[in-house]
Amino acid sequence: MMGLYFFFLFGTPYFQEYQLKISNYLKTPSIEAQQSIINSVGMNLKSNEVPYIIDSELSIERTREEVIRNVLIIKKVVEGKIKRSEVDTILNLVPNMELKLVFYSKIKNDFVSITIDEKKNIINCGPVDYCMRNE
Repeated sequence: MMGLYFFFLFGTPYFQEYQLKISNYLKTPSIEAQQSIINSVGMNLKSNEVPYIIDSELSIERTREEVIRNVLIIKKVVEGKIKRSEVDTILNLVPNMELKLVFYSKIKNDFVSITIDEKKNIINCGPVDYCMRNE
């Protein structure tokens, strides 16, 4: 019984901290935080004259679906395919945080989905044929 007592005495704070980390990880980002990111990145796109805009309503909706990370839906405003150089420019404009960026062409016949970590390392990219291209 003494062993069990000491196990719970010293283990409970660890389990509480672990539970808090898990619940924070699974918490959907707030709309205010999402709106702040949308405004910040939107202003960066505009000031750097990148031919893309952010679909804020769809971004907020997709963030709720994704649950654990912010999602930005970025649409091209001119005709043409999504270029690697444009994606790289936008990746440099987003904040250092875990994000999922979904790029759409103007008529939405082409898309690219990229997930980055807090250091802007790409952890997921699709479709594979786009991600493997060297433009």
